[in-house]
This record gives sequence, C-alpha cells and structure tokens, in this order.
Amino acid sequence: MTNNQNQIEQRYNEIGDLLNLSRNANSETDSHIQDIEYAWYVGATGNNSEGNWQDFSEQYINEGRWENLSAPEYYTEDVNKIKPGDKIAIKATYTKKNNLPFDNNSKVVSTMSIKAIGIVTENSYDGRNIKVNWTKKSGKRVVWTWSAKNNYSFSKCF
Repeated sequence: MTNNQNQIEQRYNEIGDLLNLSRNANSETDSHIQDIEYAWYVGATGNNSEGNWQDFSEQYINEGRWENLSAPEYYTEDVNKIKPGDKIAIKATYTKKNNLPFDNNSKVVSTMSIKAIGIVTENSYDGRNIKVNWTKKSGKRVVWTWSAKNNYSFSKCF
C-alpha cells in the first residue's frame, strides 16, 4: 500500500472507532474487504427563528434530538428512512487545501469533523424530527473525504 492509501485506511478506521462500528473480516475474500455498516451523517446548522444562521449542535445534543432544517420539500423522504437503532453523527463539512497531514497535490480536500455520535431512538416520520441518544465527542475529530458537501448523508463506514 502507498503512504496515501495507508492514511486513507487509517482515517476509515478512525471513523469506525468513533462510531463504534465493528470490522468483521470475510475469510473468503481479501482481508481488506470488510462487512460494511452504515451511519447517518447529519448537519446541525440552519436559520433560527429570527432568520440568522446558527449551529444547533449543542441544542440537539442537550435535547436528545435532531431536526431537518432544510426547506420542507428537501430530504423529507430520506429523513423518513432513518430508523430507531441506526447510528448517526453530527458533522461539520468544509474544504481545506493547506496544512494537511498528507500530500494532497495542492488540491482542495473535503473535510468532515465529528461533533457527536448517537443512536436513533425514535423517528416521527414527518421528514423533520428524530430523537437521538447523543454522545458528545471531546476534542475535534477530523476525517478527510473526497465527496460533495451535503447537509446530511447516509454513508458506508468501514
């Protein structure tokens, strides 16, 4: 494996450890191929009641919930797919080009930091509100990704 591949593998392992996901090797295939578990990665920023941009992470963690703050027509079907028992993480996404811990060939890299992890306990199936048993992460956990920046996503996590 190249140095960059090792660093990517290390980041995947960090995500898995952060979300308490198991890595079960399949003895019939290459040892790098793993059974995949999934997690929802959700954003927690949006406009408050006064119309000002706000980070609702602390409020959601303290209240044991998450809310889809997108316009009513966006993502409601996807939010309704979230089930009790699903793993979930509040994340922040941004891009970074300099001072990365690997050679990015001077390219911009999508970056995701994890603020909290949790287990979904209830979905109201209104496309907006779910209840979550959150665990706030101490310190900043950063994951380097090569993906688009979305408010939330359902992603494979190794």
